[in-house]
Amino acid sequence: MSDQKKDSKPIREPLTKPGSKEPIPRRESEPVEPIPSRPNRLHLVDNWDTSSWMPYAVDVLLLSPGDKERVLVSNVGSKIVVFNLKGQNLTKWTVPNSGGIGGIRGLKVDNRTADGRIYVIMNSSRWIHVLNRDGTIHSSWQGVVPGGTQYGGTGIIHPNGIVVLPDGSLIIACDEGGSLNYFTPDGVFIKAIGSKGSSWGELNGPNQLAYDDQNGVIYVVERHVHRISVFNHLGECLQILGGFGSAEGQFNAPNGIVLDKSKDVVFVSDTNNNRIQVLKTDGSFLTAWSDDDLDNLMEPRNMAIGSDGRLYVTCPPTKKVKVFEYRP
Repeated sequence: MSDQKKDSKPIREPLTKPGSKEPIPRRESEPVEPIPSRPNRLHLVDNWDTSSWMPYAVDVLLLSPGDKERVLVSNVGSKIVVFNLKGQNLTKWTVPNSGGIGGIRGLKVDNRTADGRIYVIMNSSRWIHVLNRDGTIHSSWQGVVPGGTQYGGTGIIHPNGIVVLPDGSLIIACDEGGSLNYFTPDGVFIKAIGSKGSSWGELNGPNQLAYDDQNGVIYVVERHVHRISVFNHLGECLQILGGFGSAEGQFNAPNGIVLDKSKDVVFVSDTNNNRIQVLKTDGSFLTAWSDDDLDNLMEPRNMAIGSDGRLYVTCPPTKKVKVFEYRP
């Protein structure tokens, strides 16, 4: 009987060249160039659990000098919860919602002055509520565009995103209307730019907005066509970022957007890809953050940025508000 163990593998003789007993020299594997890794500069620093309600719209309220800011987070109905920077629930405000389903979809604080007001967009009822900084109602109005009504035609149809311009006037995005509508703070129509469609210069599902006050341009998230269009005040489309997909710089039904000019970056909530993307203002990709188990970052929606550069992101399905820091 052979001394070789039954479970041992037979010894293989070295391969030889044809017609020769000279073994073929063993080839060493060539070194492989490592794939350069892209550092993830977006860091999760806090995770607020809203437990019993789904967060949606969000913005940051700056207080008087020497005091800390507050984070305002709405639910999908008519409530706005006020948090401190530690994620502690301080108080809750209620705004009228006569439209039934489809409550608060936009929230914007005018932080230009210490007494700047808070604008709340009700999606289904088309009302814009203007709040004082203590949450009391200052005024309410429905934006009506000449030639239409607030319920159709060329009026505000499913309003969503809103920005406050340096002169105090407002731009409101109309999801179904495919336009950006300019109003005074009291709701008087000024003008509209854009038209419904998917071609260059048209808008399809405009949602959240970001404004670059240095260059006077508006970044518009178009969730139906998975892109971001950049417009000037004349209604000229200057740039289109993204397109449908899951690769770097592509989107799947994006919703929120925030511009940080101090770092020359744009943050985008890439909702159906379950991630946050960070782009340069020219559209080139920088980094992204996602979570494999999707529990912590499922369908991110609205976004806001604090004076310290912290990024606040709402995730309705998991009832969380995520807090990030971007470190270039």
